[in-house]
Amino acid sequence: MKAASKGNPGVVEELLRREDVQRTVGAQSSAYKWTALHSAANRCSFAVVERLLQADVIRWGLDVNARDYSGQTALMLAVRNGDEQSVRLMMGYKVVRLDIADDAGHNAVKHALEMKNETIMRVLILEWLARSGVDLGTLSESRQLVLCLAESDGTVAATPEVLLLLHSVRQLFSYPK
Repeated sequence: MKAASKGNPGVVEELLRREDVQRTVGAQSSAYKWTALHSAANRCSFAVVERLLQADVIRWGLDVNARDYSGQTALMLAVRNGDEQSVRLMMGYKVVRLDIADDAGHNAVKHALEMKNETIMRVLILEWLARSGVDLGTLSESRQLVLCLAESDGTVAATPEVLLLLHSVRQLFSYPK
């Protein structure tokens, strides 16, 4: 975990070859309840995030959706820190969940909205739509997106966040304004 928090991919790679490390790779720190993946995401260390995910750490017991002391996942930390590369990489692993909410009730998409990071927001929205079974080739109106959002939690209010989300999606698909 310390090597991950220092952002040293070479040391992490070397450690991951050791069986004793493989057995403990899923451990959470006592202070923040961070896993090695949390530490790497918090440090914006794409190289370490990449090595952890590619080293089959999931098989060794690393819960990529582990929640820290405030309920945040490594994905949320990467989103909040603006680490687009790590977010894109994590989205390539279907076991990384977008629907987990932290103790404040915010999921990764909500954190991207709060950070006003349109690039990461688009990455997450596209992945969420794809995982929801939406055929992006047929998504022709923002109304269809509102319906998808409504089905996800039962309500859609015209909050500034939802309007920003719809504006971003409209731009993403080159909708007329």
